[in-house]
Amino acid sequence: MHPFLPVDIEHQQHHHRHHRHHPQQQQAQPQHQQLHQQLQAQLQQQQLQAQLQQQQLPQQQAQPQHQQLHQQHHHRHHRHHPQQQQAQPQHQQLHQQLQAQLLQQQLPQQQAQPQQQQLPQQLAQHQLQPQLQQQRQPQHQQLQAQHQQQQQHRRQQQVICPLSSQSSWSLNGTTIFGSQAGTSGSTLALLFGPIGMYYDEPNNMLIIADSGNQRILRFSLNNPPSAATVIAGSHGVGCNISQFNSPDGVGIDSSGQLYVADFACNQVVKFPSNSNSTTSGTLLASVSEVGIISTNLLTNDIYVASYGASAIYKFVGGSGSPIVAAGGNGNGNALNQLSNPVGVYYDYLYTNALYVADSGNNRVIKFPPGSTNATFGTVVAGGNGVGSGASQLNTPRSLLVDSNGTLYIADGSNNRVQRWLKNASNGTTIVGGTSGTASNQLNFPEQILFDGSRNLLVADRYNNRIQLFNLTAC
Repeated sequence: MHPFLPVDIEHQQHHHRHHRHHPQQQQAQPQHQQLHQQLQAQLQQQQLQAQLQQQQLPQQQAQPQHQQLHQQHHHRHHRHHPQQQQAQPQHQQLHQQLQAQLLQQQLPQQQAQPQQQQLPQQLAQHQLQPQLQQQRQPQHQQLQAQHQQQQQHRRQQQVICPLSSQSSWSLNGTTIFGSQAGTSGSTLALLFGPIGMYYDEPNNMLIIADSGNQRILRFSLNNPPSAATVIAGSHGVGCNISQFNSPDGVGIDSSGQLYVADFACNQVVKFPSNSNSTTSGTLLASVSEVGIISTNLLTNDIYVASYGASAIYKFVGGSGSPIVAAGGNGNGNALNQLSNPVGVYYDYLYTNALYVADSGNNRVIKFPPGSTNATFGTVVAGGNGVGSGASQLNTPRSLLVDSNGTLYIADGSNNRVQRWLKNASNGTTIVGGTSGTASNQLNFPEQILFDGSRNLLVADRYNNRIQLFNLTAC
């Protein structure tokens, strides 16, 4: 007996020979039963061998061969033996037993077949895993970098605490740009007489009007101090759309367009977003001795202080001819007049009002929204003559307003920053107070700003540096 020959094939061959040579079924019945008993014994022995060899026997080859031989046996058996009625019950019973045993042999193979089919798939997936990981790695790194940037952006925008009358800042500032010793220079790490600033909060960037170097710089506050990038100017002294002569004010609208107030050239120049040192601007308007710029990001209205015209001008939507928003009635101290104003601040977040650093009158004056040259303002700080007393100012340069309506004033000639509570008659010094280059001193502070954490930034003009004073208490 062949060890790999299915027992059903030998059984079929025996039946074929037996029925072909012995047509008289009743005489051969004992011999037939004996042969069947021998076949059953052989079947049991072969079942054990099949269980050991079932992993080696290909299912797809054995099963069609068995079905083909089984069909041939039935065809020959029924064609050559018409006297089937006597032997049919025993024959059917034997075939039922053989088929049941055959099903028991096929069942483990059928159960194993899906697992065998899964193995190549699992192996292929396993072999593809390093390739998939290599493909996913750049995407994962990109998503991780974006997530880190988003987290950093949220941290930058997060206010540590709302400011109050008890808020305080460190008395010693940190030089985040320029020379700590006050040295001027024209490299991208130095300044020469910085005046105007703008804080780009979404990107945590600071934009500086480097007045003495005739250029506008931008640098990141994420890792100060760092080298800056020129975004306008730096082509020497001149009065055209690519040169400056003492750019004092700088601002950005909601679409990223850059506005520069050129004091000595008496003009406001507009640059497209993402400009650089090779970008030429567009002349927006001629304004006499223009200084600090303030932008209303809700409307894109641009406010500029005109030192020469003693007026505040507004560019509606950042374009067109300027209209008078305050003053413009000659140099004077009436409530509808200004005297050489330098700083302007439109508070669109909290008080919806226009504030002017009326430098020649040593006061801060407030105007309602929609004001014109016919509007009378209200004095909210100073106005008590020039001096260094708590109720006095000396050439105020710029200002801020917080959510409580508290004023913060760069008191230029007093080398200090004053806090003036709403409806108060006196101010208090929060940083500075004496002239010098030490970390607790200032030398003619110009524009002041808050960063995203409410740290105080000061353009320390004659020290040629930008100072940061950390918020220490709310």
